[in-house]
Amino acid sequence: MENISHTVAGLAAGEFIHRSLHDEPNTESQSVRRKLLLVACAVASNFPDLDLVYSNVLVLPNPLGYLLHHRGHTHTILFAFPQALVLIGLMWLLWPKARALLKVSVSARKGLVASVAVGFALHLAMDFLNSYGIHPFYPVDSHWVFGDMVFIVEPFFWVAFATPLLVMMRQSKVRNLLALLLGTLQIVFFAFDLIPLGSLIGLVAMALGLFFLQRGSSSRRALATAFVASLAFVIVQFYSSGLAKRLVTTGLSIRDSASVVLDVAASASPTNPLCWGFVSVEKHESAGTYRITRGRLSLSESLQPVARCSRVTSDPVGETSQIVSGMIITGDDTGDLAQLRKSAGEDCNVRAWMRFARIPYVTEKFAIDRRFSVRGDGGNFSYLNIEAFGAEKCASPIPEWSFPRADLMGEFD
Repeated sequence: MENISHTVAGLAAGEFIHRSLHDEPNTESQSVRRKLLLVACAVASNFPDLDLVYSNVLVLPNPLGYLLHHRGHTHTILFAFPQALVLIGLMWLLWPKARALLKVSVSARKGLVASVAVGFALHLAMDFLNSYGIHPFYPVDSHWVFGDMVFIVEPFFWVAFATPLLVMMRQSKVRNLLALLLGTLQIVFFAFDLIPLGSLIGLVAMALGLFFLQRGSSSRRALATAFVASLAFVIVQFYSSGLAKRLVTTGLSIRDSASVVLDVAASASPTNPLCWGFVSVEKHESAGTYRITRGRLSLSESLQPVARCSRVTSDPVGETSQIVSGMIITGDDTGDLAQLRKSAGEDCNVRAWMRFARIPYVTEKFAIDRRFSVRGDGGNFSYLNIEAFGAEKCASPIPEWSFPRADLMGEFD
């Protein structure tokens, strides 16, 4: 997820934890504890993304550094523990008032540990939700896991978590400015056809409900409601994603019964469980080819025509687009299995790249993950110039993530 969602979720969780603890003996201590827990949870909910500091610069040349080390070790359960200790240590060293409170308050110590733990858990859980993926169980299991449920920018989380927090703010000018910004962003999303009218109405209704639930109250009900609503939203997205991927698999099998559908990477439209973009990969072993198909579909043409689904999750619909089993196919790439396997087997840098690529398209000159590309040979961060890397030695260090497309790599798996 993007860091706005990480931050507002962390702030909401920190506030919930603070309100769940016994009050401190005086107002000043209570205020310090609240600030400590909100900051700790919000920072913990973003902390794993510090891998961006070294993934592009200190580890490997682009694009391998970003691809193999972002959402890498810092996004695992094992490495969450030392990160949490570092964060708690920084809070202790750099925040004198918090340090003084922690020395005397059991509730503050419990709250800090809980806030940091919940913050890291929220980060891993939210990053799992989209099609980029994480591998949280390394080193026990080095496979990538992909949620394929929620778009990487999701206004639902912004509204759900930010609304109760805004009502709680005492600085009216800042509160009103942030509320105006939050509302404006939803209108912009609607104006640019990124969310449909029904979703906008739903977001406004949720915001009003949370506003009245929290207004004049010191309870946790609005925060609890925000988390329950977000969980319900994720459950709906999970069901819708599964249905969309089954429909895509069925439609592709009807189009070409000789090919085997290996994977469908689904990309949700923001705040819209009916519309889905997808990128699939099929293998035709006897023909020595694999095919990557890009497109979009709607789970209900009557409620949300596929032609009106958000453009952010797939290629634009053009004259070459095809309608297959209710899906709009916006692009196809056919690759050579022998070429892919040769490159993965003989070129150490391509092989390293394959530890990331879920939907790989590999030629003699370049390799690209089609999850992120709708513009020919380039245009996204996964692009690997094989010719340029050919003159370089093998990049290192290479983490031992499992190959997402081992089923394409044949004898080189």
